Amino acid sequence: MEKRASIACGDGFYDDSPEYLKIEEQLCTSRILAIEEELQARSKPIPPSPSPSSSLPGPTPSPSVPRAAPEPISTRHLATDPIPIDDDDEEDIIAVEATAPPVAHVQASQPARRDSHPWDTQVQHSLTHIFHLSQFRPDQREAIDATLAGRDVFCLMPTGGGKSLCYQLPATITKGKTNGLTVVISPLLALIHNQVQSLLKKDIPTIAITGDMSEENRRYATAELYKRDLQVRLLYLTPEFICNSRVAANLFQHLYRQKRLARFVIDEAHCVDQWGHDFRPDYVRLDMLRKEYPDVPIMALTATARIDTVEDIQRHMGMRDALVLRQSFNRPNLTYSVEPKKRGSTLDHIASFIQQKHANECGIIYCLSRRDCENVACDLESKFGIRARHFHAGLTNQDKIRIQEGWEAGQFKVIVATIAFGMGIDKADVRFVIHHSMPKSLEGYYQETGRAGRDGKQSECILFWSMEDARKLETMIKESPDASPEQKRLQLTNMHRVKAFCQSLTECRRTNILKYFGETFDPALCHASCDNCRRTPAHFVDMTAAAKDFVHMVQLIAKTQAQAHFTKMHFMSVFRGSMRKEVKDRGHHLNIYHARGSQYSDEEVKRLVDYLLSENILSEYAKKAAYQRFPNHYLQVGPAATALVQGSRKVCIDMPTPVATHQARRVVARSPSPTVDEMDLTTISLSPPNGKAQGRSSLPLRDRTNTGPTPRPTTKPVSRSIHIAAMPMLGNTRKKT
Repeated sequence: MEKRASIACGDGFYDDSPEYLKIEEQLCTSRILAIEEELQARSKPIPPSPSPSSSLPGPTPSPSVPRAAPEPISTRHLATDPIPIDDDDEEDIIAVEATAPPVAHVQASQPARRDSHPWDTQVQHSLTHIFHLSQFRPDQREAIDATLAGRDVFCLMPTGGGKSLCYQLPATITKGKTNGLTVVISPLLALIHNQVQSLLKKDIPTIAITGDMSEENRRYATAELYKRDLQVRLLYLTPEFICNSRVAANLFQHLYRQKRLARFVIDEAHCVDQWGHDFRPDYVRLDMLRKEYPDVPIMALTATARIDTVEDIQRHMGMRDALVLRQSFNRPNLTYSVEPKKRGSTLDHIASFIQQKHANECGIIYCLSRRDCENVACDLESKFGIRARHFHAGLTNQDKIRIQEGWEAGQFKVIVATIAFGMGIDKADVRFVIHHSMPKSLEGYYQETGRAGRDGKQSECILFWSMEDARKLETMIKESPDASPEQKRLQLTNMHRVKAFCQSLTECRRTNILKYFGETFDPALCHASCDNCRRTPAHFVDMTAAAKDFVHMVQLIAKTQAQAHFTKMHFMSVFRGSMRKEVKDRGHHLNIYHARGSQYSDEEVKRLVDYLLSENILSEYAKKAAYQRFPNHYLQVGPAATALVQGSRKVCIDMPTPVATHQARRVVARSPSPTVDEMDLTTISLSPPNGKAQGRSSLPLRDRTNTGPTPRPTTKPVSRSIHIAAMPMLGNTRKKT
């Protein structure tokens, strides 16, 4: 029987004009009738598979049984009007696909597995002849057997681990405990589009129904699902469509009564977690699936979820006695490095990296904003001759499709995108992933870097960051109109965790990432595949005394100049002993803590202050004047300062090289720091000052004969020390829903 090819025209999409639809419907109807006649002629019962003792290896059909699969017919319907999706960074491409071939009944057998099942022969045949694979990846077969047995399954596999096969292959099997339609709930239209296209190429009957379909297309696709002889094996839907459309509810109820719902598949299941980095409100409402269809198995899949998140998702979805399959999150073929941004040189660094190490190779650059995406892509092409395109949620669906397909086809090598791009992208040869700015969470960072090297070949991941990135993210989180106070708190914690990850100069990046997901990893196995493991061995330096002096300095200035606002850079200048005009104008050169950090370099003081900020010993607040477009950020004492100044907390910071004293400076004995009582901490407000800056005021004078720099810190590890990468986990403090 003739196989109908997919039709493409214009910008690559099918014409849904009434004339075409009428012709298409007539053609499809006649072919479906022909198929039904052929099936009736072949309606004799299929003999059972040979017993294990007489089974033959391989998927060769029994010579006495004719092949039952007619040539597939595929009809394709695509609409390109935008669908309203609640997440402005996640709306994407729309695809509506319909096919109508039945699943082939396989008569061949293979050597029996120790835990043999009635579906073993079909599973092996589908693996080799439909998906064209020679063997399963870890945990795939276990997931397939469990769902075919009617059991709930939770698959936690890294990006590229083969999650899709765990539900796509069972959809082709007719001998499972639950048989019929596999309903896949997926968060992105682009992801749906890609997977449906892939399934159609394998001649697997698949339909996707989305909210932007025309009424004609929707009726046509839905009619296929109501047929008595249901041929469709997979149905792709968005959670928004399921939760906001009666079409899905009526269809599910009909199929449930007919016992034709094989399973519900929740792809990218981490979107259910309301505290997670990719939370989608309509994902939470999917708990109605278990309530309304209690006998239908559920399979949930994700690449990024901690153990406590997995438990939360199972509980929320009502999953019963689920088989949880969890692989290592380690991606040994990826290398990780973090680079601090230097003013005006980040793009040069990125371009040089691509030209020297990955010329004519595919890569992704992630940016924080749409404007950054556009600027970076434009500059890479105009200034450096690197063919690049930008991708973000502000593009039209047609532009997104054109850009994504152009990148996948190799028309250009680099795509510059926000997080709206990448989920479900099945491109194996991505050789590098660059973060132009700091990501919002370690989950997001892991997921985005995981799009590199899916073919198993060596690939590189570079993260560029700055404190300004952290400030931008903090402002975005705090000003988010949709997030609850608890969500904002968790998002800020996630952001600070990424900041600590970036600041660390000692802990193996791979160990740091895997520890976050609850996995123990020996840094020796990193084999210098991250920047921290490659650099000169770092060591922890006890900088408790210097930290106390810095905090006392901030407290003293806040107490004596309560109406003034000073930046981090200003306090660092005072601490290092600067005699610049702005320091002298404020009288801060007379402060008893002036030059207490003179033996440290600018970079060392910056690391100290950044660490104190990450631990909430110091904090920043934003203040914008009427004439300013963006606010300035000013330094103040943080809520965790009391433990430090009272001596119950120590500070150890990892340094790549020993802290060296400037030889030109003469170190003299210093007077002891003021005690807590002398500082009168109870009278110092920790809230941002409000009021205009005042001029020079009377400050305590230094006794220049007794006061000197803070003594050199010891490099001996201290007990109860807290280092820069030791951010606490929130797994046991999260609010359960």
